[in-house]
Amino acid sequence: MTPKQAWGCANSIDSVRSPLKTPQSAVSAGAVTRRPTLRELRAVCLIQAWWRGVQARTTLRPRLVELKAHRAEQYVSMLMSKVCKLDDNHQKSVQLNKELTEVMEQVVERVKRLEVAMAACLPTPIELGIEKKSDDVAVVRWNLSFPISQVKGYSLFVDGEMCGEVTAANQSAMITDLDFSQPHEYGSFLN
Repeated sequence: MTPKQAWGCANSIDSVRSPLKTPQSAVSAGAVTRRPTLRELRAVCLIQAWWRGVQARTTLRPRLVELKAHRAEQYVSMLMSKVCKLDDNHQKSVQLNKELTEVMEQVVERVKRLEVAMAACLPTPIELGIEKKSDDVAVVRWNLSFPISQVKGYSLFVDGEMCGEVTAANQSAMITDLDFSQPHEYGSFLN
C-alpha cells in the first residue's frame, strides 16, 4: 500500500499536484517549480476531507432536519388518528351503554307490570275470615267468587311465608303455633 492510499487520497493527490504552480513572480525571478512533499500532500488531503465534511454537513443538515421533521409530523398524524379512533369508539360505547341502560330500565318496568298483571289474573278467595280458637291456634275461612270445581287446592301464607296447602273441597284451615301478641298478615292463593 502506498502512502497515498494509506491516507485515503490516492486519487486526489494527483489532482492536487497538477494545479499546484508557483506564482508568476517566483517564475520570473528564476525560481524552479518543485513537487510537493508527502507531508504537504497529507496536509492537503486532510484539509480537503475536512472541507468536504463541512460542506456536506451544511448542505445535508437542513435536508436531514427537514426529513426528521416530516417523519415526526407523520408519526404525530398517525397518533392523532389513533386517538380520534379511540375517542370515537369511546363515544360509541358510552352511547351504547346509555341505550342498554334505557332498555334494561324498560325491561324492569315491563317485568313489574307483568307481575302485577299476573297477580291480578290469579283468582284469590274473597271474604277471608280469621277466628282465634286459643292462644296459639287460629282457624282461617274464606269464600270463593267462582265454582269450586275449577279449584284444585289452596296455598296458605302467614306474614309472606307459606305455612301449608289445603285441598279444594275445604274452604277453611287451622293454623297453629301463632303468636297473637303481634299482628299477622294472612293470605291464600289458588293452586
